Amino acid sequence: MNIGVERSGRNNPSAIILLLSVLTGFSALAGLVTVKPPVYDGGIRNPMKGFIPHLVEVQRPRSSQVMDYVTLVRHAIKWCDIENDVSDGTDKIKAYCDREWAGLAERNIKVIPRVYLQWSSPKWAKSDKGWWTCWPADMKTGDWESEQFKERVRGLVKKLGECWDNDPRVAWVQMAIMGAWGEHHAPGFTPEMEKVFGDAFMAAFRNKKVTVRRPEQFKDYVFGVNADCWNDRNHWWYDGTASAKKFHRLIMTKRRQMTCPIEGEIAYGYPPERQWFAGVTPNDTLSNPEVLERHIDSLRYFGCCALGWINKYRPTNDLIRAGASLTQKTWGYRYELDSVRYSASAMRGGAVDVEVNLHNTGSSPFYAKWPVVAALLDPGTRKAVHRWEFGTDIRSWIPGEDWHLTNNVYAVAAPQISFRGAFAVPTGLREGKYILALGVLDPAGMRPTLRFATGNYFNGGWNPIGYFTVGERVLGSPGLDDVKFDDPNADWSLRYEVKVGDVSR
Repeated sequence: MNIGVERSGRNNPSAIILLLSVLTGFSALAGLVTVKPPVYDGGIRNPMKGFIPHLVEVQRPRSSQVMDYVTLVRHAIKWCDIENDVSDGTDKIKAYCDREWAGLAERNIKVIPRVYLQWSSPKWAKSDKGWWTCWPADMKTGDWESEQFKERVRGLVKKLGECWDNDPRVAWVQMAIMGAWGEHHAPGFTPEMEKVFGDAFMAAFRNKKVTVRRPEQFKDYVFGVNADCWNDRNHWWYDGTASAKKFHRLIMTKRRQMTCPIEGEIAYGYPPERQWFAGVTPNDTLSNPEVLERHIDSLRYFGCCALGWINKYRPTNDLIRAGASLTQKTWGYRYELDSVRYSASAMRGGAVDVEVNLHNTGSSPFYAKWPVVAALLDPGTRKAVHRWEFGTDIRSWIPGEDWHLTNNVYAVAAPQISFRGAFAVPTGLREGKYILALGVLDPAGMRPTLRFATGNYFNGGWNPIGYFTVGERVLGSPGLDDVKFDDPNADWSLRYEVKVGDVSR
């Protein structure tokens, strides 16, 4: 006999179905609960996606600086500041990063670093003071092709890998170095230099992803994209240029967005065709309906996870705020829970079964392997008293593919992601009532920081699902009708941990 009970409440709109299997030798302890958590309507300030300011904008923000969705910063680093002589070691890089990145872990912010040798150039600078170089003292300024330059690139990139490849403060790394702003033009890469840089970065970064500016280059390497002119018509499907075709092919045939970040910046204030594509200002991008539609299309079409410059928007009206929220919901990953099915109770030493079904409704996957856990929370303190890790790999939670610009739908819909765990209840756990919750942990400190897109949320990073009883007697309904939830995007308490001073991390 199966008994179905459906409940709902003002504070908990989840649909809860209690299935009690009454068979010989079974009791209510065999009950399974299926929960369909409500979707959170707004954007969530989740790790390694979103609006990207420069590091200085976060360190010394203006009074009007918007931080609603910021978990990433860009940091352009002068080569001479971290290596001014070939004898300089990793300790100099480590000390520089520890100083410049102080306090970011406590704010749950990670860095996208780039190293550059020249800022702008006489070609683009508006004045003599509008560009500068920062070559090491023992190298010749402007020497982009010598054997010494090649060896120094190999040596520096190796040091960067030793410092950054396991540093939890680093989200991913922009290749940079070559050309103005480190943006791979003036000068660009010869085939020989492509191999020098490609081999060096592939060898140095086994764990962190690497992005390059020009997707038509480095075709023999698996790098992501840093499109510093996201609104340049040459990058898009509207144009038949070779550059556009190669960018299109990288996404549509190699599915690069499924393995590496596709990021960049919207370059406002340039030629009129760019203004048509992305608007005149960040506020225009987010509030002009036609421009916003093109912007959202571009994020889905190319699997974008983060952009800079657009972060300078000012939320002066509801349209801008809504556009910012829609943008945050669209780019990167977004995990909406379809259902969670779990054992309503278990004896100490017994087993609890948890099955999760979800969809990634965003534009890209998550690019790091972070633990996904189920936890038992104390109902009073909301602190985890025990947790179990699922065997799922979060990197495989992919979104849809091949965005259709006319129908606004993916040709290949996002697959349903399903995973489960059969966990043992510790024999030393006290009997009583707990809250079963889900969380995704940052390995740096093993704290929950990545949230599912549901209104079932507790400050501290946990997504509560329902009550769970340890013991022989089931204690009340599994529904969280008496629980008041928190706003996930209003939680500023999340953080990760970093051991400053340990270059290997």
